[in-house]
Parts: sequence; C-alpha cells; structure tokens
Amino acid sequence: MMGSLKRSLTVSLDPADIDRIEAAVASGDFASASQVVEAALSLWAGTKTDKDFDRRLKAAYDEGKASGPPRELRLPDLLRDLKSAG
Repeated sequence: MMGSLKRSLTVSLDPADIDRIEAAVASGDFASASQVVEAALSLWAGTKTDKDFDRRLKAAYDEGKASGPPRELRLPDLLRDLKSAG
C-alpha cells in the first residue's frame, strides 16, 4: 500500500486476538497494530490467490486426464507445433 492514502477503521476483536496483536508489537516484530493487521491482510490475500491458482491447476490437470491416454512428446515436435500455432 505504499503511496496510497490510509483511512481509519474501527473493528471489534476478541481479547485473545488483541493480545496477539499487542504481543507482536511488543516483541518488536511490528511498529504498530496497523502493521500487524496489514501483514495479516496481505497473507490472507495471498491465500486467496493460492486457492485460485490451485483451482485452476486442478482444472487443467482434470482436463489433461480427460483428453485421453498419454502420448510421447518430443521437444523438437513441440517447438515446431508452437511455432506453427503462433
């Protein structure tokens, strides 16, 4: 979020979550509670991206399995096919 304007937001958290945030700041790992929340949101966003990638990878795998039995693939043939398709 570098270079963007920040806005305030009030949230309610369980005491255990507040304790974890305060401990993270007290340990020196983070300078503020806001940094802890920003790091958590960044991890969460990455998880969503990973899940989307996993979903697309599984779909590609399933499509490959459904396309029939495996066949031998030689690199020169693959390169030739790619050049002719492009």
